[in-house]
Amino acid sequence: MAANRRLIVDVGMHRGEDTEFYLAKGFDVLAVEAVPTLVAEVSDRLRPYVDSGRLTIANTAIAEQPGMVRFHVSDHEGWGSLTPDRAGASLNVGVREIEVPADTLDRIVGTREPYYVKIDIEGADLICLEQVERLAAKPQYVSFECDLTRRNETLAALDRLGRLGYQRFKLVNQALNPELRCPDPPLEGSYVDATFTHYMSGPFGEETPGDWVGLDEITDRYIRVSRQQAARATYSETGRVFGIPIGRFHRLLEAVYNAGPVVRVRRRYTKARGAETGGWFDIHAAR
Repeated sequence: MAANRRLIVDVGMHRGEDTEFYLAKGFDVLAVEAVPTLVAEVSDRLRPYVDSGRLTIANTAIAEQPGMVRFHVSDHEGWGSLTPDRAGASLNVGVREIEVPADTLDRIVGTREPYYVKIDIEGADLICLEQVERLAAKPQYVSFECDLTRRNETLAALDRLGRLGYQRFKLVNQALNPELRCPDPPLEGSYVDATFTHYMSGPFGEETPGDWVGLDEITDRYIRVSRQQAARATYSETGRVFGIPIGRFHRLLEAVYNAGPVVRVRRRYTKARGAETGGWFDIHAAR
């Protein structure tokens, strides 16, 4: 990797959409992905970046210690997780088990100094976030997908980030990503006229939507959203709503939930309530 370019670490590369965006912005990328087929797919698609040294892909899971782990891969969208429920088993989605190597973030990054670390690894975000503390240099920006059903863990993560010197925070609804556009002139790297999908983390750093707030306010916002989204979040984790198992109908429900007319009605309703529309949420933190 070139010494004159800043490094982004993409933990949970998936299909490489975020990675490709970061590269287009002019950053080098160290991507981490456990699923071998996804690594092969992205390595082939982004071969010029790999060959030039601007992209390095680590085919490994993030765990508490190095070794081999059982990893669960969903038949739907290729989700992967250390636990079967997070891969979609609770939503009646086919899940297969594979064995993959695992490592810790600090060992993977080594002596390199990341500018931004994006963490989105379906249930292991907080394991990875704890390992940020062990990096040789703390990144300027960190983001992780916050769990609306594990409030104590997310609050502990926010407290840890505060103790590491992160003082500015945002709670970003990834479901609204398709509506976002990068600012021109850019605030991070080069300008890219990107179109974001629901599967991307979206803009990062100073280009993230909304205002930065302090630790107390982001904590309050997270608690408020987790209460507003309690039923939807519980369904995502367990396949149940108010104790009723409806995960077997997930694909039908997903199609209806994301249909244009339903989306418009949901947004009007949530706007009237002063609540977030349904979605999944990242917390971004800045030093």
